[in-house]
Amino acid sequence: MAKDDPIERWAALYEARGFAGAGARETEEEKLIVERHTMDEFANSVREQLSIEISDIRDEPPPLPDFSARVGGGGVNIELTEFIDSELLRQAKLIKKEPDHPLNDLKTSGGLWFETNSKWFSALLRKTVEKKERKYQDRDSKIDILLVWNEALQVGIENTDQWLREFTLQKPKNISSVYFQSWYHPGFVSRPTWSIMPHPLLGEMKPVLKEL
Repeated sequence: MAKDDPIERWAALYEARGFAGAGARETEEEKLIVERHTMDEFANSVREQLSIEISDIRDEPPPLPDFSARVGGGGVNIELTEFIDSELLRQAKLIKKEPDHPLNDLKTSGGLWFETNSKWFSALLRKTVEKKERKYQDRDSKIDILLVWNEALQVGIENTDQWLREFTLQKPKNISSVYFQSWYHPGFVSRPTWSIMPHPLLGEMKPVLKEL
């Protein structure tokens, strides 16, 4: 397969997600490739878990949310945002740019390591949602579904499930619902997805294990 093959390029982009990928995109075209794949995986999770079809998915330009779609007989605006610690991303980019940086020396710095716990998770998730809430406060268009997606393997699925049960969020004015989708785990029927604030057309979601 040629190096410039679009399918190969798309796969390489998406497989580079997470902190180590340091964003995994450099252009708006690459950003759209990653976000479209994430959107398609969310639609697949909804289909697998709820038997509900998200159809007619279309990319939308700013100031609209990232995608428009149909759910049942209604239309929805869907915004995507990655669950990522900006300081950790900064360090990951630094390490990638400077291989000799002290952060690469496990003996002296411990490398790019961080402790995941409920307090850290809740603070970052709340900050992520509030950032989108502020972004849309002066726009005519609002977010029907905010999809927060995670690619960091350090954020374990079992812990996430517990932390989300403990998580509380004051209802935003400009966001109708919030869903959290994590990295794919082969033990589940689709990408593990939780409803933090469910949308009326979708409802509650939680990860479903495959039957062995």
